[in-house]
Amino acid sequence: MKKLVALVIIVFLFAVAAPGIAGFAAKSIAEDRVVFFNSEYNDIGIIKLENYQRNWFSSSAVISARFSDSYRDEFMAMINADLANEADIIELYKTALDGKLLFTVTLNHGPVMINDGMKMGLGSATTELDASSGDLKRLREYLGVPYLLRQYSQFGFSGATNFYGDAPPFEVDQATNVIQFSGFNYEGTANIYNGKIIFEAGYDDLSFDALSGKTTISGFSYTGNHQLIQPAVWVGAGRLGLASVLAEDALGEEVFSMENLSLGMNVDVDSSGETVNMDALYAIEKVTGAGDLDVDDVSFALRFGRLDIAALNDIVEMNQSGRISDIPPEELRAAVYQLAAASPTFEFGPLETKWQTESFSAGLNVSFNGADLPEYESFSIADTALWLQIINGDAYIDMSDQMALILAAEYTANQLVSAIQTQGRTADPAEIEKVAREQAPVLLYNFIQQGIFEKTDLGYSGSVTLRDGSIEINGNPMPLGPM
Repeated sequence: MKKLVALVIIVFLFAVAAPGIAGFAAKSIAEDRVVFFNSEYNDIGIIKLENYQRNWFSSSAVISARFSDSYRDEFMAMINADLANEADIIELYKTALDGKLLFTVTLNHGPVMINDGMKMGLGSATTELDASSGDLKRLREYLGVPYLLRQYSQFGFSGATNFYGDAPPFEVDQATNVIQFSGFNYEGTANIYNGKIIFEAGYDDLSFDALSGKTTISGFSYTGNHQLIQPAVWVGAGRLGLASVLAEDALGEEVFSMENLSLGMNVDVDSSGETVNMDALYAIEKVTGAGDLDVDDVSFALRFGRLDIAALNDIVEMNQSGRISDIPPEELRAAVYQLAAASPTFEFGPLETKWQTESFSAGLNVSFNGADLPEYESFSIADTALWLQIINGDAYIDMSDQMALILAAEYTANQLVSAIQTQGRTADPAEIEKVAREQAPVLLYNFIQQGIFEKTDLGYSGSVTLRDGSIEINGNPMPLGPM
């Protein structure tokens, strides 16, 4: 009996003490994540754990997020240079960059949590974007929603966090326009120790209905399984999809439509652990629009191979300055050299599509021979002859007769419009189209005479090869001239 009483007392003490212990652990993890973010991304943003109130069974806190001073200053310098005469726009940017977002957090301590069933863990939390004042309050009231963004999270003992969140649906009905949104939802799992995140997100419909017409964007989705291995490098796979985009004029006539857009992405580390490969596959089922826009079955792939991870991180960090001219030349030179030394590759295509049932395909492959780089002391980014020696490439294009005529007419029309506008005159669209159609066969004939294209039974084809500093077009050597 005494043993039973002792066991009951131990269980009781554990039940009473466990939430407090879990509360300590949860706060420690939250503080660690704040320190990690600020140490890794302090050149972009700063987050802060404010007003943390820890009780025995629950806690509350406010998290603030703002742009870092260095990022704000660099961005404003770029804006001031590009929009020197747009004082109002500059002030809007400044207000946005100087502001901060607040998130309120309510934390329930573990180890036992009751939400969608009983679960074990350090705790659970509800996080909401604070829209109780200022511009966010006015936005929330304008949309007529109880909140702008809310997330529920469960923290496991192993460091895994399960979460789901949403932005609520809304409808704004005014005299001249109507905005409807079905709501945005997301869910996933993130691990704070290994940087891995599994994520799904999407919404059904977003529409803008105005006097001039209506645009509807439907079926947005994203799924991803990623892991952060460096501040600028995520490995894993993801897919972004969009079911349709439809734009109509005031009479309900279609102006533009796109169906089934998808983008698949994959990033993996090679066996050396020092370089990554990045793949992306784009596809669109159909695009139609005013005039003769009628494209079917567009697909193409992009692949970057053997990208040096350290150099990639350096270049991404440099790019955050906004301007290449602001990057110290020696830092840029070192990063480019390291990137080229890994012998990276680039592939584009095959690009396959049909325009008004006419076929078109193209592709490009480029590789760098890093073994032929000189010693770093002798390396110059501006050495054109060196790049021609270490870069090998192949490109091709194949198209039907009608597709070639369409593209030649488009090229001719653009050249005519540019020439007319340079002279200060206004181009007549009908006249431009007529002249462009008449000149298209002549342009194609000239391209064939110059060796740029070859005539085939199916249409036109062309190829370019760069090897060891020499260029061939359709198999014929092309002199490069002095460098």
